[in-house]
Amino acid sequence: MSGDKLFSFLAYRTVIRLAALFPRLISNKCLNAGVVGKYGEYLAIQLIKSNKYKIIHQNWTSTLDHRREIDVIALDDEVLVFIEVRSRSVKSLQSGFESVNQRKKTVLEKACRDYLRTNAYPYYRFDVIEVDLNYSINQADQIFHHKNVSLFS
Repeated sequence: MSGDKLFSFLAYRTVIRLAALFPRLISNKCLNAGVVGKYGEYLAIQLIKSNKYKIIHQNWTSTLDHRREIDVIALDDEVLVFIEVRSRSVKSLQSGFESVNQRKKTVLEKACRDYLRTNAYPYYRFDVIEVDLNYSINQADQIFHHKNVSLFS
């Protein structure tokens, strides 16, 4: 792991853990969705790499519409995998998987089609990686990989 990536990981993890210990000292500005999302994406990338996927793109954005973004595009053998990463607190009422609603699925489907217009792959699928962040010091974060999720429902 490079020095910059290690620093980023430690910075995100430290802010999240400190917020649990000292909620009055750590403002909500430090623990915003961007910090939680980046930390969740980092953990998801580590899971993807450990499963021997080859990462092609991170945070790919369509040239047709900047709102169409795919968190990770990877290869699992010969299958192109579009991955959406959802980071949540363990205490959230809705899981990360359930948070991918019909509106988000429509945007992701359009983004996948935009990518496939310029990059032809015969086999592809869509996955969701759910990262449940545990803000407790002695509890580990939980990561769930939901494979082959239907974008059409």
